Amino acid sequence: MTVAALIESVTNARAAGGEPLAIALIDLAEAEPLLGHRQAVIRALLEEAAALLDTAGRPALEGRVLLRLGHVKLSEVDLEGATQLATRARDRLHATEERWRVLECRTLLARVAIRRNDLAGAMSALGELASFDEDDEPETVDARRAVAQLALAWAELALEQRDYREADKRLDVLEAGLEDDDDLVEQQFACGQLRAAVTQALGRLDQACHALRAVVAIAKRTGAVEDELEMRIALAGTLVERGDLISREEAEKHLQITRDVAQEHGLDSMHMAALVGQAGVLAKKGQTQAALDRCIEIANAAVAKQDLPRYGAAVALMSQIYEQKGDLASAYRTFADANAALRETLGDVSKDLFRPHLVAFADRIGREKFQEIAERVAKAATAAQAFRRR
Repeated sequence: MTVAALIESVTNARAAGGEPLAIALIDLAEAEPLLGHRQAVIRALLEEAAALLDTAGRPALEGRVLLRLGHVKLSEVDLEGATQLATRARDRLHATEERWRVLECRTLLARVAIRRNDLAGAMSALGELASFDEDDEPETVDARRAVAQLALAWAELALEQRDYREADKRLDVLEAGLEDDDDLVEQQFACGQLRAAVTQALGRLDQACHALRAVVAIAKRTGAVEDELEMRIALAGTLVERGDLISREEAEKHLQITRDVAQEHGLDSMHMAALVGQAGVLAKKGQTQAALDRCIEIANAAVAKQDLPRYGAAVALMSQIYEQKGDLASAYRTFADANAALRETLGDVSKDLFRPHLVAFADRIGREKFQEIAERVAKAATAAQAFRRR
């Protein structure tokens, strides 16, 4: 059943309330794609369903609520929360006929182990599930979802083990199983993200771009604005990495769309990320002043919001643009001027803000060269001050 049809079912069930409404809400919460930034949509449905089930005594329904909340927690990287919810869900579902959801619970626990870098534990847990109902054809939505989650977990494990070729093979199997399955959009999105990471690691940038275009399309079709913009930024970075003119032009298009849509929706972090991306592309094209203008825009936004880390990052980006041009004196002077401007209002705190960036700069160009440039810039500044006093 489509998400639109399930939304209509919720609307119709509101007149009855109670358990019929709870079931409709849970069905919708399972069908709504979580992606990366849709936790609030799904959490609201589950919280409403849970309130209706407080006195219902239905372990299967309670287990489904807990399981879906576990996926929400995993997407938020709340690993302890995901573990507790998946365990409670498994305990409730184990005594019911929900064997596919039990598989999903156990797979979720394995995916938590992967994120905790307990790769041996994850391997053991997934190995125990390898023959789970292998003779059964997963025909229902919950069965297909559980099988897809299991395949996804194996691919995630291979990626974390840096066995990229094995991850690639497992994603081939997963992708084939997900093809044209409109009930598993969430898994298609996750598969595309993993495919992009794996093919980038294997140096197959064309395939990485193809995968990222697909996840951008999924997010756009779902109305998940933040996910769409996040994936456009990732796609732009991969396109720039390819290095050809056509790819760079496509990257610029995605970054401009991201910038415009982020401003329209008040998504400040996405807006800033788009500006950073634009600065990088412009610098690679040799349009240094335009790239610096983007840095200044980021810095001004940081000042307006009193966001010191962002201001420091903007100054560091500006310095790197000069560095890429080979103008090491201007790269150093960017830090010196920003530090002097901040020192008047912040005191020695400004040094702490720029020190990590300066250390990284010195490591890149060599300590002796760094010291030589610092002394030269300091002498030039002293001479300029003496001239102004005259």
